[in-house]
Amino acid sequence: MKTALHFLFTIIIVLIYQTEVSSQGITARQNKQVLDSMAYKINSAVQLVYAESDSLLQDGTSLVWSYQYRVWNGGNQINYYFHSDNKTTVYDSLNNQLIIGVAYITKYWIDSDSALAIAEKQGGETFRKNNPRYKIKAILSEPFVPLNTPEWYIQYISLEGSNNSLLATVGAEDTNIVEYVNSAIGKVPKTFTLSQNYPNPFNPSTTINYSLPDESRVTIKVYNVLGKEVETLINEEKNAGNYKVEFKNCNLPSGVYFYKMQAGNYLEIKKLMLLK
Repeated sequence: MKTALHFLFTIIIVLIYQTEVSSQGITARQNKQVLDSMAYKINSAVQLVYAESDSLLQDGTSLVWSYQYRVWNGGNQINYYFHSDNKTTVYDSLNNQLIIGVAYITKYWIDSDSALAIAEKQGGETFRKNNPRYKIKAILSEPFVPLNTPEWYIQYISLEGSNNSLLATVGAEDTNIVEYVNSAIGKVPKTFTLSQNYPNPFNPSTTINYSLPDESRVTIKVYNVLGKEVETLINEEKNAGNYKVEFKNCNLPSGVYFYKMQAGNYLEIKKLMLLK
């Protein structure tokens, strides 16, 4: 009887522990400063090659992330591997590899939670509803062609005994509209702000920064001089934070346009100019 109770008690403790740990996931960018610092101490010429999670949580975080950095060494390259969770970041020195290749992640990339939100709209949410038992894998990598746009590969895998799976490819940097929390600014802003787009005038794309002091439904829309809406950049609930969105519309003629942000009682309009 004591053995049975002890066994049951152990199971309960394990389940509680797993529940607690599952709420302590991190995004792919969360420990990037620590990772970069460790990698640069090993070799100041390293660059990130990929980030990977074997089991992504529903909020876009993971209990453990694996990273690969690479450095050019004569005619080949050496890979360095790291693993990171919410408490520690570890250099896996036993798995250094010498390989042939040239691709690095050279551009700023959106975080895993933003990538998962996009993947959910690409069919991920429907897949989860149709497959109650599932897991999600996530890999950020640069295409094999050097200096190309990095991409997130979000794979939904059914655990229902079937071979069902869904792969969502998310442009991590240079899509028509790239929107993400600016991780370089960690503090919660005190006021709503809408910044002037940069560059301005622009061709073919420009970036708009905005800030939210609290959770709000945000819309940012672009209008022509006649007041006709030509593009909706953002229309969704957002947490407090500093954000940026890229406007890229090659189908519009040259001229003056206006972009309007509305969040709660806040409303602001600014002018931008497209030159072709």
